Amino acid sequence: MSIHRRALGKGPYYVALLAWLTFTPAHVALAALQLSHYDKLETVESITADKAVTAQLKKLLGNQYDNFIANFDVYGEPHLTSAGGLFVSGWMQHLAQENASAFVIYPDGRLSAAWILPDSSAVNYRTNHPDDGMDKDIKQWASQLDGKTLPDMAPQASNKPGA
Repeated sequence: MSIHRRALGKGPYYVALLAWLTFTPAHVALAALQLSHYDKLETVESITADKAVTAQLKKLLGNQYDNFIANFDVYGEPHLTSAGGLFVSGWMQHLAQENASAFVIYPDGRLSAAWILPDSSAVNYRTNHPDDGMDKDIKQWASQLDGKTLPDMAPQASNKPGA
């Protein structure tokens, strides 16, 4: 066996590793994310610097990422949701009702994000699992915003087999 391994060299190992890194879904990377590490006010701030979280937020929000992430000047108390996700909120100093953002991230890769800006009366909302409707923790957060309206996010008919 060792003779055969030497004959092949390390090339196949690196090819397999590269293929795995290239084609592995992002939710697998998030599965390794320890959400409980960020569920305290003392540690929540580092979640927006986590590369896996940042990549998922950028993918979900596209050109709205900068508007969303700029609101994390001050962080609210994070909490684990009843569905196993982590709720994180933030706002610009002294502007919690005008410039604020929140997101819920799950170990399986589901992600929902919402934000408000001063020039709009609507809450902006994006999710990578729209069939579930608006995330209930984000809905609770948004309900505390004065004069801001929620988007209509009724659950969509499922296209999953057996549904």
